[in-house]
Amino acid sequence: MHRGLASHGAPGKQATGIFRDRARGWYRIRRAILGLDRRVPMTTASAALARRVLEFAVGPAGSASLTIRGIEWPSSDPRPILFLHGGGANAEWWADVAPRFRDVGRAIALDLRGHGDSDAPAGGPYGFTAFGGDVLAVLRDLGRPAALVGASMGGLVAMYVAARTPLVERLVVVDSPLRPAPGVSERRRRLSTPKRYASREEAVSRFRILPSGTSAAPATVRRIAERSIRELSDGTWQLKYDPSMFIGARRRGVESVAAKIKAPLLFLRGEKSDLVTEDSLHDLQTAVPHAQVRTLAGTNHHLFLDDPEGFVAAVHPFLAARGD
Repeated sequence: MHRGLASHGAPGKQATGIFRDRARGWYRIRRAILGLDRRVPMTTASAALARRVLEFAVGPAGSASLTIRGIEWPSSDPRPILFLHGGGANAEWWADVAPRFRDVGRAIALDLRGHGDSDAPAGGPYGFTAFGGDVLAVLRDLGRPAALVGASMGGLVAMYVAARTPLVERLVVVDSPLRPAPGVSERRRRLSTPKRYASREEAVSRFRILPSGTSAAPATVRRIAERSIRELSDGTWQLKYDPSMFIGARRRGVESVAAKIKAPLLFLRGEKSDLVTEDSLHDLQTAVPHAQVRTLAGTNHHLFLDDPEGFVAAVHPFLAARGD
């Protein structure tokens, strides 16, 4: 089982941990704060900012825990802003934009279970109840109201969490369809059978962002690729996620709870994205009438990669406003 602790601590440093056992609630939380993570050169000024790796141990009290790994860009503002990635992605996808919110909070990008350097539970479970339960555990450990920013699947996880706790005080959802999107079955099939590559460089050079059509800078795509692969025991290389999560239908739990969201919600959609249909948008506005909806011109599904400046310009004022 891959653990971020082994590959992301600063060279020559030992990881230190803060352990907490809580008598109440369903979760035991452990947070380990590691040293600065600078092993792979960043390609933008934002991604190069000082950062540290966090680990949260989540799981029902009395049972074995999972380690959820996150990247934090520290801030003098104690308010957490959690960034949640899409299916098959990881925290590194946020590295060009998350640091730009440090003036309004602690920017923390999480690897959801089975993604990146977080633990992958053998045989699951996956789905919104499992992903959302982990994020709820992280919020409880952080111990204060937070903002959530979620893209694609991460946006649906963020909605699930916001419907279940008052600890979410602001919510940004990025091109996340409440209804199954066109072509989703084929994308899930491809993600369930990831290719293996003979070398690291081949894995990086063959890396592609799905769905296709992104206008992200080539340097950004390469940086994400370099941080999204791992070497397997047989010497081949593969993307860092558990493909079993894409086998079978797991899309349940968001539509039924969306109407319970009380936090201010900003919904961003890509002008060129075909994932959020008019019917899906209608479902959102019916379930959450107070949602603000904006379209980011010229962008596809991955808005924050296609137009980082436009994304920050749209989201920053919303998060800075706080309150209602």
